[in-house]
Amino acid sequence: MKKILVLFICINSFLFLGAQGTGGKDISELSGKKILGLFPSQVKGQSANKDKDKVFGPKKHIGVTVHRDYTSGKKKMTLTLVNRSPSVTTVNELITKTSASNSGKYTVADIKGYPALIQKVVSENNSPYLELLLPINNSLLILKGNDVTENDLITEARKINLEKIAENL
Repeated sequence: MKKILVLFICINSFLFLGAQGTGGKDISELSGKKILGLFPSQVKGQSANKDKDKVFGPKKHIGVTVHRDYTSGKKKMTLTLVNRSPSVTTVNELITKTSASNSGKYTVADIKGYPALIQKVVSENNSPYLELLLPINNSLLILKGNDVTENDLITEARKINLEKIAENL
């Protein structure tokens, strides 16, 4: 079923490349670095690995990507922002459909007034993790981690300075 979701998102991403989210703008790598500075230095007690911070792009149909890792032993969380994400439309559709149903596959949470989708995912090496997908204008903010609960993700996402990030998008 998870493979079907991934396939669904991939297909819809390509179908909706031209239909990005409403509002927002394309950002530069310089703006991406400014947004990276707004990312928390710690998530769920895990310090940022600032030496692994990345700001890159834009590439083809995807805008600038901003990424930060947080680790503590085997626990890992990542925070990524993808500007001009082709997945924004699909995530918004899933949020709308999930809010209207009780499917159990996804959870919709309110993060400072922004609806976010939480899903369980299995990595390529069969490690389970949770992922919170939060559309902001034409960008997608993704917080994911292993050894976390949905409540952990929601709590940590609410600590992110979404207002300032949104001002830069």
